[in-house]
Amino acid sequence: MRLNMRNAPGLALAGWLLAGCGILGGGEQTAPPLPPTAEGQNFVAPTETPLATAAPPTPQPTANTGDVLFVSKGQVWAVEPDGGNLRQMTSLPDGAAIHDLSVSPKGKYAGYTINGTLAEILELATGRRFTLDLANQARFDSLAWAPDDSAVYFHKLILDANSAPAKSQIWKVALPQAGAPERVLEVDLATGPMSLPIIGLDSGQVMIHEFTPGGDAGTWRAYDSGTDGSTPVADGFGLWDAHQGFQLLFSKAELTPGQFSVPIGLYQAEGGATPARISPLDDDLAAYTGARYGLLTDQIAVLRYTQDANGTITAGAALIQLGEGDVYQLTLLATEPGTRDVAVAWADTTHVIVQRLRGDVSEIWLLPTDGSAGKMIAAGEQPCVVGGR
Repeated sequence: MRLNMRNAPGLALAGWLLAGCGILGGGEQTAPPLPPTAEGQNFVAPTETPLATAAPPTPQPTANTGDVLFVSKGQVWAVEPDGGNLRQMTSLPDGAAIHDLSVSPKGKYAGYTINGTLAEILELATGRRFTLDLANQARFDSLAWAPDDSAVYFHKLILDANSAPAKSQIWKVALPQAGAPERVLEVDLATGPMSLPIIGLDSGQVMIHEFTPGGDAGTWRAYDSGTDGSTPVADGFGLWDAHQGFQLLFSKAELTPGQFSVPIGLYQAEGGATPARISPLDDDLAAYTGARYGLLTDQIAVLRYTQDANGTITAGAALIQLGEGDVYQLTLLATEPGTRDVAVAWADTTHVIVQRLRGDVSEIWLLPTDGSAGKMIAAGEQPCVVGGR
């Protein structure tokens, strides 16, 4: 369904926040750490994960531009957008829990954490795996990439002797790997906020999210490790995505204090300009979250939640196509009865990939952006696209 919209005075909506949306840095990001050790706070230099001995070596599975990566049964998998050529990319031991799966902007690498105690890189052209860092007395999450694939950032939460959070650190590893990780930022949690890397910027800075667990939505800043300085995003707003100098934002004033909630509005800013609302203000029963720029910055994929009079929540993906001035087009993408969409990523300029929950089962779907029927291509979670966004 398509609607041509113009901005008009709006209403606020109290809603609920799915764990995967990540406003407060929650969700299933990490698993409980292993028992602490005396050496837990020391990083280890990046090392290539040993491959199984074989003569001749068994070729490792690879992934190409357009392939969809996802997590299923404790492994990373790849599948073509039409659902063909399904293959297992990792061979992790039983009990491995993979979180934070993401693909670098140029499609050279995938990154993820394992059981919260190991951060790892998968080189997609060769299938080789490399350790970024590991530690027993720490937890890893929140990977972010430099726009040109030249570096990856990750968050390391240092635990004290009682396994309580003590320090929040951001580390950087140059790619291809050369030398040990470089610590970019460290915050003592006794006096400062948790700080997570979110997006690497063209300027060489990294966008970070500062927040106090259990507190409000926090603050997003463009951090420069060279000067130890930072520039906040527009005052009163939080960040969904940044791309080519544009930012997708939500208004923190639209969050309901004291409970999980979602913003109703979607805003856009270019550079330091005042944010302009780009979601329908007269659509007062909808909330927009998880927004992602497409390969073109006038295309935005977003998750749209609605709530009926009985409090039932419906969640589906939508496309916002920006036009001249304050005119834009909203297209609701195809849904399935009894399901809800919890994650969205761009496959190409005319398709998105969504993670769709059907009860307790998680499915990966390919949806055309014209609103026509989609196709289930795999069962799994945390989908991302090689060469997509």
